[in-house]
Amino acid sequence: MFAIPERNRYLDLAISNVPLSSIQPERDRLVVQLIRQRAINSRDYDNLLVGARERPVFPALYTPESFASQQVMQSTLDQLTKYADMDFQYFQKQQAAMSEFREKMRKVDAAYLASMEVERKGQEAAEQSADRLEHQWLESVTLLYGYAASHSKEISQKDGRLEFATDASKLGFNDKLDRSRTLHQKWQEITRSLIREHGQTTAKYPLP
Repeated sequence: MFAIPERNRYLDLAISNVPLSSIQPERDRLVVQLIRQRAINSRDYDNLLVGARERPVFPALYTPESFASQQVMQSTLDQLTKYADMDFQYFQKQQAAMSEFREKMRKVDAAYLASMEVERKGQEAAEQSADRLEHQWLESVTLLYGYAASHSKEISQKDGRLEFATDASKLGFNDKLDRSRTLHQKWQEITRSLIREHGQTTAKYPLP
């Protein structure tokens, strides 16, 4: 909504009971349709997040317990991937709604679309960056747990901490762990910024 010119007027229309077929001119109808569709996508996404919060990744990501065995490591990855896919699918749905809107509005009122694109430029860049960082972070987690699984004979859990049979395995593990944590922090920073600036919702995993 922050990126839509005359957003208050369009928001009033969007939350009203006025059917799309009764909204004129066509420009107004397209904007309201976009707002309503993205709101539906957000509502569905929020409903998914309720279940995710009730069933957090267990054992928690990065904890020694999550590296207890190859089976536990695979389970941790499967859980995380399932929740991350919720974010990716939500992003794709919102992008699809915007693409459809652009295609239609370009034919109806190209000048209005151009003004909206100017307003959306910074926000869209941040959204794209957040999506890209989350993909990179998930890939880094997969590499970390894959490394631990392939070096399971050299990495063990004891008394709530990890022990390494060789310096090489410890170095390889810590390098991947540090990269993963760094990517997670960057992703969280940009999503928090989007929440503050645009009031968007995002998945919140029980991560350290």
